[in-house]
Amino acid sequence: MNHDDLQEELKQRINLAKERKETDSINKKLNGAGFPYINEDKLKKGFNIDSINEIDQGSFNKMIKELIFLNDKVKPKLLLFGKPERGKELLSVLIGRAACKKDTKPILFNMSIY
Repeated sequence: MNHDDLQEELKQRINLAKERKETDSINKKLNGAGFPYINEDKLKKGFNIDSINEIDQGSFNKMIKELIFLNDKVKPKLLLFGKPERGKELLSVLIGRAACKKDTKPILFNMSIY
């Protein structure tokens, strides 16, 4: 190997180490926040907005009455609600990962209203 090849390989290894460190940091924050594990293939596919349907008013009212956590001082808050199997969990993980990249510590609060 010549000098340029060695320099390029070193650069690649440094970049890979940085990416691993960032991924480890994000995963540590997500685990601390209580986010579920979702495999990388599903994360790469992203969220399908077409999977969202309207929620009925009765379920919405029940949820609002039971959401005690809205009274705490943690801000900002994001609330995802809807019927099962619509992609809320995946969306929450995608948002959580983005928050972790911005050095925010998200917390997942999960409840069932159905």
